[in-house]
Amino acid sequence: MSIRRANGRIAALTLASLVVVGSCAPRSEAEPPADVAYAEPGDSMGAETSGVLRREGGCVYLDADDAIGPMVAVFPNEGIRWSGDSLAVGEHFFPLGERLQFMGGAREEVPEDTVVPQACRAELYWFISPSR
Repeated sequence: MSIRRANGRIAALTLASLVVVGSCAPRSEAEPPADVAYAEPGDSMGAETSGVLRREGGCVYLDADDAIGPMVAVFPNEGIRWSGDSLAVGEHFFPLGERLQFMGGAREEVPEDTVVPQACRAELYWFISPSR
């Protein structure tokens, strides 16, 4: 009888430990904001441009110094979130309205796994390479 009670206590302690450990487990990352185009990190493109990010009409655009028109900015899906007037991607912050340097590359079409908000309208997409 005392063995069963000990086993019952051990089982109860084990269950309580699992509940505590389970509640401390990391949660899945939130979905990126609805006005940001993103893609899973992949091949880095080696081009470079400078320009200004702006948020307009449900989309984030890159007005690059060397582009004919605005480009949809496509960020790597690495913890994308808004932090005030800056777009945070992982540990990196991209303030709106400030001239910045961007590594990556331009494309006229987007790969199938890229998510682009419906409101985004441009002829080019700038895929921002993740900074490492």
